[in-house]
Amino acid sequence: MLRRPRWWSRTLGAALIGGLVLSLLSLGPAPQARAADCRRGHIALTFDDGPSHHTPSVLDALRRRGVPATFFVVGQRVRSRPSLVRRQHREGHAVANHTYRHERLTSLSDSRIRSTVGATHRAIREAGAPPVRAVRPPYGATSSRVRRVLRDAGYAHVLWTVDPQDWRGYSSSTIARHVTARLAPGAIILLHDGGSTTPKTVGALPRIIDTARARGYCFGLIDGRGRVVAPTPPAPATPPPPPPVQVAPAQEVSRLAGADRYATAVAVSQAGWPQGAEAAVLATGQDYPDALAASVLAGAVDGPLLLSTQDRLLPAVAAELARLGVERVFVIGAISETVDEALRSLGVHTRGVRGRDRYETAVRVAGQVAGAGTEGVYLVTGEGFADALAVGSVAAGQGWPILLTPARGHPLLPTWIDALGAERVVVVGGTSAVSDAALEGLIDVEVERIAGADRTATAVAVAQVARGRGYGADPLVVSGTTFADGLAGGVLAARWQRPLLLTGGDRLAPQVHAWINDEGSERVTVLGGQAVISEGVVCQLRTGYDRPDACD
Repeated sequence: MLRRPRWWSRTLGAALIGGLVLSLLSLGPAPQARAADCRRGHIALTFDDGPSHHTPSVLDALRRRGVPATFFVVGQRVRSRPSLVRRQHREGHAVANHTYRHERLTSLSDSRIRSTVGATHRAIREAGAPPVRAVRPPYGATSSRVRRVLRDAGYAHVLWTVDPQDWRGYSSSTIARHVTARLAPGAIILLHDGGSTTPKTVGALPRIIDTARARGYCFGLIDGRGRVVAPTPPAPATPPPPPPVQVAPAQEVSRLAGADRYATAVAVSQAGWPQGAEAAVLATGQDYPDALAASVLAGAVDGPLLLSTQDRLLPAVAAELARLGVERVFVIGAISETVDEALRSLGVHTRGVRGRDRYETAVRVAGQVAGAGTEGVYLVTGEGFADALAVGSVAAGQGWPILLTPARGHPLLPTWIDALGAERVVVVGGTSAVSDAALEGLIDVEVERIAGADRTATAVAVAQVARGRGYGADPLVVSGTTFADGLAGGVLAARWQRPLLLTGGDRLAPQVHAWINDEGSERVTVLGGQAVISEGVVCQLRTGYDRPDACD
């Protein structure tokens, strides 16, 4: 029995002991709900793509409600944030395998599957947590061969039963509604802690947890056989190895550029279509409005987007069309008949795609892309170029047209969307770019918005969507202050299945730094010459984003 000093009152002692108990409980998850409350069994919260700088907020939210979860981590990120993996284990969570570089396992050989999974297993162990022998294939890309290779290597293959697609940037309430509507015994819920949309996921957790508990569920973990099991107290963490010598993060950086914007578009064409193409798209490089929607058409015809002056076909562009061996050229917007005649003299067929203004031109381009109809469209402002550049890669890869609108809306927008048969409209950019009022006339369509605090953050949010669609982690980087290189670059990014990011010309944008670091990118391609993206930005990419002063 504990003896208290005589001067210590029973009331004060009880208060201090209670505070000590609460402090100790705060170090890890609070106890699960009473056994009687688990009448419907256990379900599992799982988080993919971390650890990242968003992971602590997820861990904080889980700790506040005493809930364990399973984190399917990316090995490369474990190496950069081992302390977060140790915290996950210390607070009673399970740490499982999501490959080393977020690879699509169906595209890897048997030996490379074993290699990426084994490297991640070692990274988790060396970070100081016991790795669960469970693997979740990135993108859910799996096959009987993948399952066999994992099984033979001693790993369980784990997917999910509930997917609210939180990476799309849906609101916290939408995420929570989707999950709670699909709860069932043994449910495995897929969420993410590795991207820019994680704060919305964190916002959904209280409602998900409270609703599940009210319905009689308790929260469990994924075990080494891929089952949802009741949590057990964590074993002591393995002491981490001595920290390695810290070296500034380095990237393999290449620049793809010509002497000017026209020559850069030619260089992009040569890099993306070395064997030629049957068709190409030609837009003016002198102004952006007509060309904003052209990247999707280039993606649809599987050809490059080249730039021209309005009244003259440049010799370098003519030479590139000849090298490509194109049969058709789609001419977008305000390009004169003189250019059309020059194209026809090369022996190619031309098709003009023009409207009375930028908005109608985008609609006509959409008609060329969508044909009989489209599931959805991307909607961006026609009063600036940055958001259209950001989404060009994803739109081209998906085959969804890009429509333009003034910030306050266009009276014909509902008619255009209805004529295209679109059921979904994805707005890219904040309300200052496309206001909520601009969307009021849209009926019987699902509307969502992808946006960041500024053009660079919006491009990062779009890049996260691209990752969710299977794009790789190695981005193309273009200037966010000029439009030309991003037009051609969006088509190349779609062809190479790589995200497109925007940065300032003289200093690497912090949001780009954070995204590249979080995604574990190893290779970056800069589009454009030193006049649009300086050698200082390239230096920052090569030598470490937190040391811009080293590149001055």
